[in-house]
Amino acid sequence: MTYLIEWSPQLGPNGTYTLTSPEGPDIELMMTSDSGVIYKSSFGQAIGVISTREPLKAEFSFDQSVRNVSFEIYDVDASGWSDQVSVFAFDAAGDPVPVQVSDLDTHHRTDGAGTVWGTASGRAPGGPGAPENVTFTISDIASRFEVIFDDGPLGSNTGRMEIGPVRFELGVDPVVADGTTGNDSLQGDDGNDTLRGLDGDDTLIGLNGRDLLDGGAGVDRMEGGASDDRYIVDNAADLIVELLGGGARDLAEASVDYTLPDHVERLLLSGTGNLNGTGNAGHNVLIGNAGDNHLQGLAGDDWLDAGPGGDDTLDGGAGTDMASFWQVPPAAQVWQTTLDLDLATGMATAQADSFELIGIENVTGTSGRDILRGDGGDNLLRGLTGDDWLQGRGGNDTLEGGNGIDTASYANAAARLVADLGAGVVRSGTDEDQLISIEGLRASRFSDVITTGNGPTYISAKEGHDWIVAGYGVDVIDGGRHIDTVSYAGANLGISASLKNGRGWTGAATGDRYAGVENLTGTGYGDALSGDDGRNHLRGLDGNDALFGYGGHDVLIGGTGDDMLFGGNGTDRAVFAGDLADYTITRTSEREITVVGADGIDQLDSVEYLQFDDTTARIWDLEIV
Repeated sequence: MTYLIEWSPQLGPNGTYTLTSPEGPDIELMMTSDSGVIYKSSFGQAIGVISTREPLKAEFSFDQSVRNVSFEIYDVDASGWSDQVSVFAFDAAGDPVPVQVSDLDTHHRTDGAGTVWGTASGRAPGGPGAPENVTFTISDIASRFEVIFDDGPLGSNTGRMEIGPVRFELGVDPVVADGTTGNDSLQGDDGNDTLRGLDGDDTLIGLNGRDLLDGGAGVDRMEGGASDDRYIVDNAADLIVELLGGGARDLAEASVDYTLPDHVERLLLSGTGNLNGTGNAGHNVLIGNAGDNHLQGLAGDDWLDAGPGGDDTLDGGAGTDMASFWQVPPAAQVWQTTLDLDLATGMATAQADSFELIGIENVTGTSGRDILRGDGGDNLLRGLTGDDWLQGRGGNDTLEGGNGIDTASYANAAARLVADLGAGVVRSGTDEDQLISIEGLRASRFSDVITTGNGPTYISAKEGHDWIVAGYGVDVIDGGRHIDTVSYAGANLGISASLKNGRGWTGAATGDRYAGVENLTGTGYGDALSGDDGRNHLRGLDGNDALFGYGGHDVLIGGTGDDMLFGGNGTDRAVFAGDLADYTITRTSEREITVVGADGIDQLDSVEYLQFDDTTARIWDLEIV
C-alpha cells in the first residue's frame, strides 16, 4: 500500500492533512516547518518562503506506523556556503530508527547515519533526479521523522533547504474481518483495522491504529487500543473499553440512548429517533441527530451539537460548555432569523425547532442570520455565516461574527462604552469584550467613545453624547438622539465632510455616511467641514481649513493655519485660542472679518461672535475699515 505526499499550496508546509491511497486506508499527517523550508513538487512548483536563517527544521508525524519512506533533498552542495542535511527517524515509542542515504555525488560526504554535507559546488541547480540531490530512505517501521538543515563543516553560510515529494508504505497492513452469527472474538493489528462482529455477543480488540469496531447485534465488548477509534453501538448494554491515553478523539456512534464510558471523548447519535446522549468526566463532544435529543455533558468543557434539528435539551453540566447549532438549516430568506437564542432565559428557537439550554456558557450559531444573547457571565458567541446580531449582556465576552455583516449590541450596557473596533476591544465599566469580525456596533444609552477602525463599519449610537473617531473604512454613522461628534483627528490626510449632505468624500471620510450627527472634527491637515441647518460644532484643528456652518447657531474653531469660517444663517460663534490682545481684528464689510494671530490668518463671513480666552467680541461693535 503505497502513498505519495505531493506538495501543493493545499498541502504544506504546516498543518494536519489526510493522505489517501487507492490500496489502503486514510492516514493522517501532521507537519511543522520553520519559515524558510521549501517543498518542491515533482513538477518543480515551490511551496514556502525562502529564508537565510539557520538551522531550519521540518517535522513529519503519522497517526500510524509507516515504512520504506523515501524522499530527495535538492541541491546539496557547497560554494560560498556549505549545505548540511540531517534526517532523524523514530518509532511510536520514541526510539531511533536507522536512516539510509543514497544517490551521493562525488562532492557529497556522509557520516553514514543520516547526515550529508556538500564539499564543492554542484554542476547545476537541483531538481527532481538531479546529481546534486541526495535520497534519504527509512526502511524500518517509523512514526515520525525530522529533517534539519544547517551549515556544514566547510563553511558558515548555507544555501537553501528544498524537500521533494515523499513516498512511503503502511507499516502494518490493516485487518478487515467479519464475524459470524455466533459469539466471535476478533483481533486487529497495528494498522487501521475494521472489525465487524455481526450477530452474537462478540469481543472485538483493535490494538493500535485508528480502528472501526462494529459489534453488530447482541451485547458486544469493543476495545480499540491506542489511537483514535470509532465504535458502532446498537445496544445500550454494549461495552466500550478505552484506556487512559488510548486516543484523544475516540468516537462512539450510537443508535440507542448511550452514556460515554471513561476515556471516550465523542458521541454521535445516529438515525432519526428521539435519543439521549450523556458524556463523562472528560471534555466531550456530543452530537445529536434529527430527532428530539437530550444531551448532557456532565463535568469537563463540553461541546454539545444540536445536530440538524429537533426539539433538544442541551445540558452542559460543570465546566465551560459550548452549544453548537451549525448543522441547523438556515431560514429560507437571508433576512429571516434562523436562530434566536437567549442564554439568560435558557431558551432558543430555530424555525420549527426549540431548544432548552442548561449550564451553557458559549454558543456557535448557524449558517443563517442569528440573534445570540449572553447571560451576563463570560460568554463566547460565534455567529458563523449570515448577518448576525450578538449581545453579551455584561461579563468579559468574546463576540465573533464570522462571515456576513455582523453587529455587536450594547443597548443594555450598564455603563458607557470605550470601544476600539480596529483593535476589537470594547470596555464598559469593569467589563472588557473582545470583538472578532464585527462590522456594526449598537452603542449604549450613555455617552460613548467609539473608534471605528479601517474596515466598513456601521455605528448606531442612539442615546447619549457620543464621540466617534472614524477610521479609513467606509463608515455609516447614526448618532441618534443628543449631541454627537464624528472626529477624524487621527487621519494623515485632510478630509471633506458635510452634515448637510450626510456624507464624506475625501481622505478618511471617503464614502462615509452620517445621520443624527451634530458636530465634526477634522484632521491636522486642510479640511472642508460643513454643518447642517441645526446647531453644529465644527473644529478644523491644524491646517488651512474651510468651515461652513449653514443654518443654526454654530460654533466654528479653525485651529492653527489660515482658515475660512462661514457662519451662514443663525447666530454663529468663532472660537480662538488666546486673549483678544493676541489678535488683530479687521472688519472689512458688513459680514466679513479678518483675524490675524500667531495661529494664522482667518477669514470670517457671517460670524456674529468672536470668542477669546478673556472676552467675547461682537461683529456689530467693530467698525468697517
